Amino acid sequence: VGVILNLAVWFALHVFFSNQVTTQAYGPLTLTVPSLAGLDWKIVALALISAAALLRFHVNIIWVLALTSVLAVAAWLAGI
Repeated sequence: VGVILNLAVWFALHVFFSNQVTTQAYGPLTLTVPSLAGLDWKIVALALISAAALLRFHVNIIWVLALTSVLAVAAWLAGI
């Protein structure tokens, strides 16, 4: 469980914050710290829409992938 949680946090930090994360050492601990200015709100919005569709409305994963793909392409075409 710890390895999966570690991977989930690592991927979330690097996707949501557009790779604007730094590694800081605090004694024996090494932490990955994101830059809040690098938060990509479009990706966060797509993740929240996907989470709501999956967890609240119980939509099939294939339909959720299709929906988020269409929304991402529409946002890109709109220049957002």
